[in-house]
Amino acid sequence: MKKKRISFILVISLLLVPLSVFIHLSTAEIPVSFSDFFAAFFDFNADNYTHILIREFKFPRILMAIVAGGGLALSGMLMQTLFNNPLAGPYVLGINSGASLL
Repeated sequence: MKKKRISFILVISLLLVPLSVFIHLSTAEIPVSFSDFFAAFFDFNADNYTHILIREFKFPRILMAIVAGGGLALSGMLMQTLFNNPLAGPYVLGINSGASLL
């Protein structure tokens, strides 16, 4: 039962990432339609400012947000595994106190 639950949560999480990306693009200051998003990669037109906006600004930010979020999730999982404590947080090693100095 536990493996089914974990795989279900993983599938739902992987489906929510592209959905949140498209919601972000469609509700931004300069809204981008789904067709413009796909056209920016598969039918690029250098004269279309929307295509340039997507390829040069929005998509790199989206990718870096996904990478940063994944890195934070991985570091939290490693910390919990290292201390064999599911409640282990940044207070265990004093990471939070060190971050407050900055």
